[in-house]
Amino acid sequence: MSASRFKSALLRIIFLAIAGAVLASGFPSIAVAQFDGFLQPWRQVDLASDETGIIQEILVMQGQYVESGEPIGELTSDLEQVQYELATHLAQSRGNFMGAEKSFQKRQSVHEQIKIMHGSEHANDSELMRAELELELAAARLVSARDELIAQNFDMRRAKIQLDRRTIKAPISGFVSQIHCREGEYVSPVRSDIVTIVNVDRLYAVFNVPSNQTGQFEVGKTFQVQCSSGSTVDAAVEYIGVAIDAESGTVEIRLVIENGDYRMKAGDSCVLGI
Repeated sequence: MSASRFKSALLRIIFLAIAGAVLASGFPSIAVAQFDGFLQPWRQVDLASDETGIIQEILVMQGQYVESGEPIGELTSDLEQVQYELATHLAQSRGNFMGAEKSFQKRQSVHEQIKIMHGSEHANDSELMRAELELELAAARLVSARDELIAQNFDMRRAKIQLDRRTIKAPISGFVSQIHCREGEYVSPVRSDIVTIVNVDRLYAVFNVPSNQTGQFEVGKTFQVQCSSGSTVDAAVEYIGVAIDAESGTVEIRLVIENGDYRMKAGDSCVLGI
């Protein structure tokens, strides 16, 4: 054995002996294994429009924080606005229904009179039958007018939904990380993304751990994660992969980090020591 190889082997033996002694002493700050990972947003949405049309206005700026449900942009909506106004007018127009209702009430009164007259033999059977038929027709017209009024109310609600869909709203709270289109551009099924919103109130620390070491992890268990910025934070295991990557022989482990002060940034590298 050459002198250099002998020296290397001796140093390795000494290192293992020291490491074993340290572990036996229970010293808590020494990590026997380290895994490199990175931080991901807790949620990320590429917000798209399910409507086609020209963008009239983008209401947010890149980097702006938006609340869930807050308007992000507007598509042109002149046609939808007119349709909604027409549907509202028809739904509020009760002329046909009121006319049918008055006619029914009148036919009810006439029928009652004819019925009384028929009982005192002042009206014959044909007059009573005609009064009953006219009452039934008036009742049918009233039902038809009521159904028409209900249908018009549904048309108004549908027109309102179509108009509201011309306003793109944030599905989650978070920061606008990217704006994909601007005023005057056309939104189509092929190109429907408007903005990207990321929620970083929490972050995922993602690591690929060799499959033979995943037994050290369990959901809810807390570890310390060190970011490249120098911050060391507690992170709780949320997800342990159910499959082993065939190429690397690793399993994905995902830990959750609270980031309410937005001190840490998504995309930052981090290290997990166990």
